[in-house]
Amino acid sequence: HINKDQVEEVTSSSKEIILHKDEAVPRGEKMDLMGNRQALEKDANDMQTEDNKAHQNNLKQLCRICGVSFKTDCYKRSHPVHGPVDDETLWLLRKKEKKATSWPDLIAKVFKIDVRGDVDTIHPTQFCHNCWTIIHRKFSNTPCEVYFPRNGT
Repeated sequence: HINKDQVEEVTSSSKEIILHKDEAVPRGEKMDLMGNRQALEKDANDMQTEDNKAHQNNLKQLCRICGVSFKTDCYKRSHPVHGPVDDETLWLLRKKEKKATSWPDLIAKVFKIDVRGDVDTIHPTQFCHNCWTIIHRKFSNTPCEVYFPRNGT
């Protein structure tokens, strides 16, 4: 049997533990424990917005076709994925009697990548000059410059 003094001791020690736990909770978590979650949700939403902006800025630095960073090109050359082709490409296409006049058509023809349904927040909006030269090689008569290194003999 438990006597009355033991019961009071147990209840007072459990109160002490509860008070002690309450003291250990940091101030910001007390607000959350009280049910004030709006501030936390707002912070999470702000962080997600910042992450999305950072992601979109990173996308602006990448080629849509090959994924290389534009920072590697010392001349900072890039071309838009959507829209009409540039004058040099248009001249080349007319010379070859090709009907494609937009970048999505050419990219689909050369690289077999459909960029028409791209979303700007998900996909890069530019492609690199190296991919541009590959498109030009596809429609020009100039032989491809392929480098085969010699072996040591």
